[in-house]
Amino acid sequence: SGFAVGGGVLAESENAAQQLQSAALEHARREGFPTVEMRGGHVRGEGWHVDSETYVGFARDLAKDDDAELLAIPRKQRAEVRKALGFDLVIETGSAKPDRDAHYDVYAASVRNLGTPVFPRALFDAILDAFGDEADK
Repeated sequence: SGFAVGGGVLAESENAAQQLQSAALEHARREGFPTVEMRGGHVRGEGWHVDSETYVGFARDLAKDDDAELLAIPRKQRAEVRKALGFDLVIETGSAKPDRDAHYDVYAASVRNLGTPVFPRALFDAILDAFGDEADK
């Protein structure tokens, strides 16, 4: 899935996973794509370069305390975070319609501002409907 954060190949067998990854790589070469990213899982077969240096997974361990966590944020973004901490913000969670509406509005504005295609609202509703409280695990 283009623009996915993680996942990897979904297959019922190791052989099928190998075939899917090989087909993706061959398709990219045939069409002249400069890269193919497999985000998640392990890479099978030849022809792949594993990048363990670039921050591509969007996940990291949390720092030991709030001050250390702030220092992990680049300087300019840290200044924006410090400004936001001065407001009386409230964190709310849930999956009722108002929660879904608020989540989608923030998500859509965020990815659109980054120039990334916005997944449809129906996708998020389907995930929450199918997985319930397990949807964010």
